[in-house]
Amino acid sequence: MHVRGFRAVPACDESGRPTGRVAIDPDEFRDWLDDYVDDLFALADHLELGEAYLYASSFGSTIVLSALDATPEGFPRGVLQ
Repeated sequence: MHVRGFRAVPACDESGRPTGRVAIDPDEFRDWLDDYVDDLFALADHLELGEAYLYASSFGSTIVLSALDATPEGFPRGVLQ
């Protein structure tokens, strides 16, 4: 979708995310989070987005924070809800 020079890219909820209360080892959580961040980078590369602003809600905010930390030049801003 293009609106005055902007392109919106819809995204879906995380695939394979555990439901309910699950005890997660912090080391396993980090690997799990890295997988989602890698998926975000791959999608941005595939769509040839270049620089992109990110919006996220709930657990997506954790993914966006990690992406912003890893690649501030690719994702200069994020909106978290």
